[in-house]
Formats: sequence, structure tokens, C-alpha cells
Amino acid sequence: MPALTLANLAFFAAQVALLIGVLALTLAALRPGPAVRLAACRVTLVAILLLPLQVWLRETPPAAYAQGALASAAALAVDGIEARSGRALPWGAIVGGVLGAGIALRMLWLGLGLTRLRRLGSLSVAGENAAVTIEGEVSELQAELGTRARVAFVDRVHHPVTFGIAPAVVLLPASLLAASPDRRRAIVCHELWHVRRRDWLWVLGEELALTALWFHPAVWWLVGELQLAREQVVDRLTVAATGARREYMDALFSAADLPSAPPLLSGFLRRRHLARRLVSLAEEVVMSRVRLVAGGALMVAVLLGGGAVALAAWPLAPMPRERAQPQIEQIRGLRPDTAGGVRVLHRLDVEVPGIVAGADFGEILLDVDAAVESDGGVTSARVVTATLHGDRGSSAPVEPRVVEAAATAAVDAIRGWRFEAPPETPASVLVRVRFDGESHRSVVVAVTAHTGYKVPTVLRAGGAIKPPTRLVNVAPEYPQEAQDAKIQGVVILEATIAEDGSVKEIEVLRSIPELDGAAADAVKQWRFEPTLMNGVAVPIKITTTVNFTLAP
Repeated sequence: MPALTLANLAFFAAQVALLIGVLALTLAALRPGPAVRLAACRVTLVAILLLPLQVWLRETPPAAYAQGALASAAALAVDGIEARSGRALPWGAIVGGVLGAGIALRMLWLGLGLTRLRRLGSLSVAGENAAVTIEGEVSELQAELGTRARVAFVDRVHHPVTFGIAPAVVLLPASLLAASPDRRRAIVCHELWHVRRRDWLWVLGEELALTALWFHPAVWWLVGELQLAREQVVDRLTVAATGARREYMDALFSAADLPSAPPLLSGFLRRRHLARRLVSLAEEVVMSRVRLVAGGALMVAVLLGGGAVALAAWPLAPMPRERAQPQIEQIRGLRPDTAGGVRVLHRLDVEVPGIVAGADFGEILLDVDAAVESDGGVTSARVVTATLHGDRGSSAPVEPRVVEAAATAAVDAIRGWRFEAPPETPASVLVRVRFDGESHRSVVVAVTAHTGYKVPTVLRAGGAIKPPTRLVNVAPEYPQEAQDAKIQGVVILEATIAEDGSVKEIEVLRSIPELDGAAADAVKQWRFEPTLMNGVAVPIKITTTVNFTLAP
């Protein structure tokens, strides 16, 4: 399954928008009949619900690591990419909470609607508050259409209501008893066609799909078009069965003054659809068989093409597969002088982000420095070197964000590893990760302990090591030259905080040349609360951002 991340949510939303946009343009160009539009909308809705399964289509066996000939390849070094816990807002949790709350509220809304329908259905079955049913007309229509629905005229409803399958229930307004026989027959026939077609199952499916994707406006449009096409199909079937076109259209006209039908009803009335339904009935456009087949084939081809573009442009990343090692894995040393034994007790797979899976490159080699505490947990992880080898079959340059995405994925996974308790702490482990450009898989090539299994004396904030509290904050001065040139963005810095809380060293990790100096000058004036390790103040490295934004 896809990982529940903001990136995947954005990619999925883009895929859905593209598919529905292609459908809308195709429908506007071809102007097919209601039956074809109904089928196209249903196929599109089902395809959207199946989009998350695409991650399994990209599963390939992991590639073996090929040794040798790396030094001769053109390489790009990227230093200092780090993922760490900070004070930023947890946007993933916030967005997930909003989406979950919306789904829960809509499920509650649907549950209340079903409860109301069940109550109305029990009244119709028991006959309470119901008017006398015109048995002859209803029985004749049911015999013609082959349905066995429970039909009753009820005071409580203002428009026809159809729901359920076994048995289906049709509730009609008591006011229809005074209508002309032709009008009453046309409306009853309309509802019985819904029963025969089992449209109630589709209504439930559409509402559930809309509940899951309530945040996407294009899905609301798609479900609305689907509902309209279904009613137009039933309109034509009703007119063909009764021959009462004028009476049926008069009934639609008279329904315009009534409130719209409640949810969960494959009923007679949707006010926003009335005008288009009347136009469809008046036009009586009949497509030839050749045009119907050609239009359907073209629509299928366009939708398949749009789907292929959506999957290629915004591939979803799979959910990380957490796995416990069946056997405790002994770390392999890259250097013969590695001192101290350590074992990996638990690890997470390094997943391939969507942007990496869609890029053309030979391979990306990452060396990740992980700081390990006495309990074996990783308190921080940092990519110390990243080497990119281009794809021999492609001359297009690889975007730096591809390497950044791979580095972030590696760091995120390694932060979840657990090692056997090291002999001395704090300790450092170097993990080499390889992203293969041909198979688009990641492989942990080797893991090694640093000599003496000790981390450098400067700690790094992250994990169990909390970032120091900032006591003095100095805002950066926005260079006038940069403002005049409309240069803005985020400068990412790595700062070493001395034992007394002052900023001792600064390194630019993400540069905007016109703004680097102003950002560094501001950070140098910051002051922090000293970081204590076993009661002793120690230096610590942090990663911070300085944002330069032009006033609107």
C-alpha cells in the first residue's frame, strides 16, 4: 500500500485531477449519450479507487550491488543533508487529522441518512401514515418491468424515494394520488426502473467513494455527473416504456419548486439536474452504432493515456515495510581497523521516493552517519557524502532534489534502526545505501562502526538529544539588492553551538548566494541554553532555517 505521506496525498490528488480532467474534456468534445457518459463516469470512479494499487505494479526484485568502476564515473558530492526532529508544525499529522475528521463526519451523516430511510421503510411496510396504494397501476408496471418492490404513497415524503435491494422500497408522495394517471404512471415507472437496474448499490458505492475522497472537488464533480447521467438514462427508459413524454416532462417541471432530494436516494429529483434532464429529453439524440463504438473506443484510449501519464508523472511511494531480522545481523566493517563489535537488532527498509523512482540516473551512493546511544537507538542520522552516477543512456541532468529525496528517505529509515548496545557511548555507525537507477530499488550495501566506535565530540541535535533552547533571537537583515532582484527563499544552515551557548561555527547546507551572508550574520548573534551531557556542558550541532520572504 502507498505510504500515508503528504507527498503521496498530493501525488494522488494530482492523478485524480488529471483523470477527471481528461474525462471532462473528452465528454465535452464527443458529447456522447447518457448511457456512454454513465459508463465512462463509472469506469473513471473505479479507476480512481484502484489508483493506490499502482505501487504493486512497480515492485521489482532487488538488484544485487555491483562492485567496481565507481571512481571513474562522473560524480556530484552533496554534503550535510540531514533529517531531524524540530519545532516545525507536524503538517502530516494535521492534514491527516483533518482528512480523518472529514471522513468521520461524512460517515456519521450517511449513517443518519440510512437510519432515516430505515424508519421510512418500516412505516411503508407496516402501512402507518400511508395512503391507499393504487394496486392495479403498480402491479401492471411491476409485471412489465419484472420488479417486486414495496410501493406505497406516504404523507411524509414530498418526492419519490427509492432504496434497498431485497426488497426494494419505493415511497411516493401522497399528493400523486390526485395527479393524472399518465403522470402517476410515468413517475412510478421511473422509480421501478431504478429498482430493476439495482441503482441503489451504485448510490451506496458512490457515497462511500465520496466519503473517502471528500476533500477533492473533482470527485464531487464526477459523482454529480454520474448521478445526472443515471437519471437521464432512466428518463429515456421511462419515456420509452410509457410513451408519456409530455406528462413526464410536466412532472419534472412541477418538481422544480420542491426542495432537492435528500442524500442516498436514487430518486426522481435533483434540482440542479432538472434543466439538463429536460434538454436531454427534448433533444432525443440517437447515436448510430458506428459512432457509438468509435466514441467509446476513443474515450477508452484517452482515459488509458491519461492514466498512464498520471502514473508516470506522480508515482506513489509504497509504505515502508518494517521487518524484524530473523537472525541478528553482524555488521560488516569497511575498514580492517574497525574496533568493537556491534549488531543490528532491528531495521527498516529504505524506501524509494516517487521522485527518485521517476528519475533517470545510474546510481546514488549515500554514506549515512548514525549516532547510537546506550540503548541501541539512533538519536540522529546524517548523510555525510552523497555520490550521483549519471545514466549512460541519458544526457539529461539529474535534478538535485532527486538526491535530496533519496538522502531523506535513507535518513528516515535509519533513524528507526536499533543496534546492540555499543561498548561506549555516544557511538557512531556508518551505513552505506545504494539507489539503483535501473531497477529503482534501494540496497543497504554495508554498515560499519567508526574506529573506536566513538562519535566526534560534537553531538548532533535530534532524537533523544533535544535541540537547545534559543535564548536570543536576531532577525536577519534582508539585503536591499536581493529585494530589488526579487530574490527570496529558505537558507539552511548548520550551526555549532559552543559550551556557553554561543554560535561558534556555521556551514551553509542549502545556499542562496545573495542571502547566505545575511542569514549567517543573524545566526551568529543567536544565543542558546547550554546543552548538558551527564551534567557537563558540551558543544552541539543543529540545523536551522532562515526564511526570506518578499512582502506581498
